Amino acid sequence: MPIGYFDDGDEAERIESQLALLAVMRDGGVDNATLRTLADLSPEGRRMISEMITSAARMEQRRATQPPTAEPTPQPPQ
Repeated sequence: MPIGYFDDGDEAERIESQLALLAVMRDGGVDNATLRTLADLSPEGRRMISEMITSAARMEQRRATQPPTAEPTPQPPQ
């Protein structure tokens, strides 16, 4: 652990956010192979992946905040 973690508020905050990111990645199932693949992408490729993740997160947020839609009641055959 860098000494600044115990002494420097900015350094501690930066390290805390890195640790939080690592925990999210671990809990989300991001493995080393995926990280290596992302690191090998061009900046444009990484930007595209970032945009896809952001778009998916927005969609999930909208879905979570919208009331469920009523399913149509099936009609018996005539």
